[in-house]
Amino acid sequence: MFTGPPSLRLRAEKRVTMNADALSIQDIREFHDNGYLLLRDMVPQHLRDAAMSAINMDLGKGVDPEQVRTFNAQSWCPSIRMEPTLTDLFNATRIPHVVDQLMGPGKLKVPLDRAQIALRFPHQRDVGEPLRPHIDGMGTGVNGGERGSFVRDFTAVCVIMLSDLPQDFSGNFSVWPGSHHVFEKWFKEHGPDGLKDGWPKIDYPHEPVQCCGRSGDVVLVHHELGHGAAPNLSPNVRYAAIYRLKHVDVDTIRESALTDIWREWDGVRNVLGEGS
Repeated sequence: MFTGPPSLRLRAEKRVTMNADALSIQDIREFHDNGYLLLRDMVPQHLRDAAMSAINMDLGKGVDPEQVRTFNAQSWCPSIRMEPTLTDLFNATRIPHVVDQLMGPGKLKVPLDRAQIALRFPHQRDVGEPLRPHIDGMGTGVNGGERGSFVRDFTAVCVIMLSDLPQDFSGNFSVWPGSHHVFEKWFKEHGPDGLKDGWPKIDYPHEPVQCCGRSGDVVLVHHELGHGAAPNLSPNVRYAAIYRLKHVDVDTIRESALTDIWREWDGVRNVLGEGS
C-alpha cells in the first residue's frame, strides 16, 4: 500500500488522449485498466470564459463564512450551477460523443442539468501526508447525504479543468489508478452496507496520480475509482466544474453495478469482450 509522499506522478503519455473525437482501442483499454482518461483541449475558450465570468461575478457578491464547508462538500456558487453557462461546458462540447464510445450510443442521460462548481483555495499542509481517496455516494452529513449512508446513482465523474495545473499540489483532482477493480472485489465481499463502518482499509494497486493539465482539459472517471483532491500549495485558486454522468438505466441498476463494474459500459464490453 502506498503511504509515502505522493510526489511522483505516474507519467504515462499513452494515458492521455489528445483532441479526442474517436477513442482508440488502446484508449478504451487504458480506461478499463486504470479507470480514467485524461482528455486534452475538450472545452472551447469562449465557453470557459463565460463560465469563469459567471463564477467570479457570483463570488464577488460575497461568501458567507458559515457556508464554506458546505460549498466545499457540495458546490460553490449554488445559485448558478444550473445555468446554461455552466452546463454548456459539458452539453455543448465533444465530451458526450466520447462518453458514448464508452457507455454505448444513446446510453448517456443528456442533457445534464447542473454542475458542481469545485474551487480549491490555497492553504498550507504538509505534503508528506498521504492523499486520501473516496468514492462518491458516501454521506458525510455535509455533502447532502446522511452520515453513514451510501447511494450509487451515477456512472461516471467528468472533471473539467478551468485552471491551468502545470504541476502537482495545486489542488489537482487526483485518482488511484486501478482501484475500481479493487473496490469491485471489496463490494462482492462486504456489500455497500460495509461502508457504514467507515472507509475500508484497502491496498491500492498504484500510488495516486495528481492530474496536471490546462484549462479545457477533462478527466473522465469510472464511478468506482478512488479519487480526491491534492492540497493546493500554489498561490492560485483552482477552478473546476464537475459533472456526474448517468446511464439511462442507472435508477434501475443502482448498487448492483458495484459488483459488476462494466454493466453500464457497453462500449467497453463490446471492444474488450463480455465480462472484461
